[in-house]
Amino acid sequence: MADPLIVEIVELAKPLWDGEATQVIVRTTDGDLGILSGHVATAGVLVPGRVVIDPVNGERIEGRVDGGFVSVDGNRVTIVADHYEGPRTADD
Repeated sequence: MADPLIVEIVELAKPLWDGEATQVIVRTTDGDLGILSGHVATAGVLVPGRVVIDPVNGERIEGRVDGGFVSVDGNRVTIVADHYEGPRTADD
């Protein structure tokens, strides 16, 4: 099995969700972006839409962003959202 993705969602430098995942799907200005382990380094501009995360442990998580940025570096996925609605692992 490939190494899991390490995923973070932040809003204005405030952590909202983090954990390990097998897949992340976000919508960018270039269309939907599916991210798996070993994905090439990428950066993109998010458009309003859903964020889908398949955690290593647990059921699929679906949230929504109002825009922002996504970056992929190694197996680290960082989503910097203008606003995020969805499940959170960090206190509000």
